Formats: sequence, structure tokens, C-alpha cells
Amino acid sequence: MKYGIIDLGSNTIRLVIFKYDNEVLSKTLNVKRSTQAVSYVDNGVLTPSGIKAITLTLRELMLIARAFDVDELHVFATASLRNIQNTKEAKQAIETALNIKIDLLSGDQEALLGFNGLKRGVVLPKIGVSVDIGGGSSEITYFANGVPINNISIPFGSLNMYLRHIKNIVPTAKEHEKMRAEIQNALAQVDFLQNLTVDNLVGIGGSARSIMKIYQAQNHLEEAMYELIIPTTEITKTSMMTEGKKAAGIKLLLQAVPDRISTALPGAIIMDEISRNLKAKNFFVSRYGVREGYLYGRVLRLDEDKHYERSL
Repeated sequence: MKYGIIDLGSNTIRLVIFKYDNEVLSKTLNVKRSTQAVSYVDNGVLTPSGIKAITLTLRELMLIARAFDVDELHVFATASLRNIQNTKEAKQAIETALNIKIDLLSGDQEALLGFNGLKRGVVLPKIGVSVDIGGGSSEITYFANGVPINNISIPFGSLNMYLRHIKNIVPTAKEHEKMRAEIQNALAQVDFLQNLTVDNLVGIGGSARSIMKIYQAQNHLEEAMYELIIPTTEITKTSMMTEGKKAAGIKLLLQAVPDRISTALPGAIIMDEISRNLKAKNFFVSRYGVREGYLYGRVLRLDEDKHYERSL
């Protein structure tokens, strides 16, 4: 069976086509469009131009999916439609224009499905925290013995932090300071993060991969990023890589993450503040995340994932 999953995010909209046969999962196509839906939000409202941009991108990706003869096509949305004031109207307009249903995930659902995908992509430590930094929100999950204990979705991500705070490509010292202050304030409001310390921080998604790609480029490494475990001090270095050496930092961003040149540093700053809050020592990334978790938990509905389905 071939399944098309479209992830309608705040920064990108991505189509992944999965093939699932005999309990073996493989990806046959991965197409990303940088629609930047959050950039069309004005005073909390997704504008008609934003709705049109999302609709056009979804239509294109749906055509691609059908050209690949998928057996089922599913569309889900996260902070892109969740963290706006006109959620109902925007969602309905897009669904009507395309004759589809969009599965709008809550923050808790996104965090748990992300963890459901994560646990299939890495060997989990006994205790740790997973972090999925998207364009418009960040999902944080504390887990122990392979089970999620607490989770939270915080309404800031790499793109909306960039749009709110940064005027040019990379942050100035003052912009950097303001971002860290906002993140620290938000983390201070999360009860389960107070006094929680873990050794291992596990990254999910594009912002986490960007940190690893920059580390690989800096150190001229050929190993696959999913094989690496790095000290969390490297996240700090990445988050501050343009301090005092702006031109060299921008050059490295263009080399390592050209498609995330404006969002890589805000994402690294968010990850760094979460890491510092937890006093984490090690950082690694999972090859699987919310899209795989959605496939397993919401589409395939495998028995071993009933815990996650009940939690949603």
C-alpha cells in the first residue's frame, strides 16, 4: 500500500509518500514547499492571501500524490492553522476549495505523534526529552522507559521567532537577547520542566537536522547525522555562530542549510535554551518524526500504538 501524507506546517508544506508492505516502511517521495504560512498572519488572523497560498500549494502536492497512484492521501495541519484566530474559517475555506478534510492536530496530539514517530527512528535512552521545533510551535516531551510522561506545545518556532525579532538574515546581539528572554519566560511557565534535568536531548524535524548539518559542515564530517551524538555545547556554539563573525557565519549557513538560512539560528537558539533549562549533556536526532507517527498512529492504527491513540 502507498500512503500520501501532507504535513501543513507554519514554515513548509511537505508531501511524503510512504510504502508499507509486510510491516516494512519506506519512503518513495519527499517533496517540500516553503509556503511560510505564518508570514501571512496579520494580528492573529490568516489573511486571504495566506489561505490562497496554502490552497495553491496543497493543490500542487495533491496532484503529485495522485500522479504517484497513492492508495490513500491524508492531510494534517499543526500550528499553521491551530495558532490563528480564524482557524475554523480558514480550515473550512481550504477544505471547500480542494474538497478534502484536514486533520487539525492539537499541540498535545502533535507532541505525542512526534514521539510515536521518534521512538521508531532511534534507540531511546531510559530517560530523556524530545524536542520538535517547527515554524510556528515547539513540542517538548519528557519520556521514561519508552513512554511519554509529560508534553507541552509552546507557540513559538523558528520562523515566527525570526519574523518577530530579526530584521536581516541573522540576529543582532540585541535581537538575540530578546529571543532568549522570550523563550526563557515561556519555559518558566511549564510546570514539568521546573527542576527537571536529563542527560539526553533528542531532536525531531528540520530545525534539529539543521543543527546537525551545521556541525557536520564545521567539522568536515561524512558520517550520517543520524549516527552522531554530540555535546549540547555544540548547540550553544551554533546558536551564537554569527556573534562577532557575521560574514563567516552566513557563509557557513549558505553551505550547510541554504534552505533554512533565516530560520536555522532561531531554531538553534530555541533548542539551546531548552537544553540549558534541562542541563542536558548529549544531543542526537531521529530520522522519524510527526509524519511517521501520524502514519502509524492515525492511518495504520497499529495495536502497539494504542497508548498514543488513547492519549490523543
